[in-house]
Amino acid sequence: WDWYKKNIPFLDTPDFEIDQTYYYRWELLTIHLVYGSPESGYGSTEFINRPWWSGAYGTLSCPAGHQLYDYRWLRDQKFVKDYSKMWFKDPGTQPLNYTNWIGDAIWQGYKVNKDSGFIISLLEDLKKDYYSWEKKYWVEKEGMFAWDGMHDGMETNINSRQTPQWFEGAPGYRPTLNAYMWAEANSIVNIAKLVNNQETINEFQEKANIIKSNFQSKNWDASRNFFFHRFKNDEITANKKDTIKANTLTYQDGIYKGNPHGRELMAYVPWYFNMLDDTKEFGSAWKFLMDPEYFYADFGPTVVERHDPLFLISERCCVWSGNSWPFATSQTLKAMSNVLNEYKNINEVSKEDYFKMFKNFALTHRKERKPYIAEALHPDTGSFSGHDVVGH
Repeated sequence: WDWYKKNIPFLDTPDFEIDQTYYYRWELLTIHLVYGSPESGYGSTEFINRPWWSGAYGTLSCPAGHQLYDYRWLRDQKFVKDYSKMWFKDPGTQPLNYTNWIGDAIWQGYKVNKDSGFIISLLEDLKKDYYSWEKKYWVEKEGMFAWDGMHDGMETNINSRQTPQWFEGAPGYRPTLNAYMWAEANSIVNIAKLVNNQETINEFQEKANIIKSNFQSKNWDASRNFFFHRFKNDEITANKKDTIKANTLTYQDGIYKGNPHGRELMAYVPWYFNMLDDTKEFGSAWKFLMDPEYFYADFGPTVVERHDPLFLISERCCVWSGNSWPFATSQTLKAMSNVLNEYKNINEVSKEDYFKMFKNFALTHRKERKPYIAEALHPDTGSFSGHDVVGH
């Protein structure tokens, strides 16, 4: 109790369910908080049982953006600062094992604590991190980053399932990774401004501009009013009879060529960072979120639109083809709040819509009416059955 009293922001609303979920999430933070070593300080696990694919101290880069966004609100800033620097100072943390928005989250931490000395000390680390991503996943001729959905933590998705590598296939230019790297480039620009490093400002502003320009022009489908995964390579389809051409969007080629669906919740991620131009055209993508014929569900949203030919509510982990995933719901809520606060030309969602989705999210944190959360759940019933194995 003393630790909570000293550290967390207290909340009292007229809604008991929201309050209960709020405090449960702080309890979860302490369950996952880990003291790595005297050199590393504090970090966070993703899974209690620290599976073989995790790095030092049970850390995984995939959820680190979410975790750092939470840690920044603790009054004792050693937690967010330790975890921020751990990714660059401890070789066992493996920041490139999964896509992430650590760079953006570190900048968001600075906006709370205003410790310019600390964040400036990480500038060269962030630049090195960005260059490492470029070396492995930047495709110069397309002006974007490309990797597969499994390394977004979004395995077994409707793009990978079109290929024989159903779990981790179909590398492509995805809204997730490109938004994360755009946000990191902008964070580097903002930190460089603190020290008037014009060379770095110019370099990374150009990098951010290139990503944004190419993503907006190449991943948007005006006929479907949505952003899509764009295939990096020519792919043989799962039936071994058809092909998917490189640089086509979901369902522009292959078995489902011409299908009007293919929308995935991850397309809202660029708004999480205010990356996109404020246009009515791009804003039209938001008309699908609250529509039960597409993404909306009482314990959702679903991660794929309802009538997609590969829509699947899986009875076990880990399938990103129709279940509700709290990881993605949280991203969508943040993106939605940015739309309401920052975008003047988007009228597809309202404050009332946001509260409805937010309340739904609070109520997903339940099992047998008690606070609980696991990786994924049934979007219509709220059941975690099949996804709540020990340690997850």
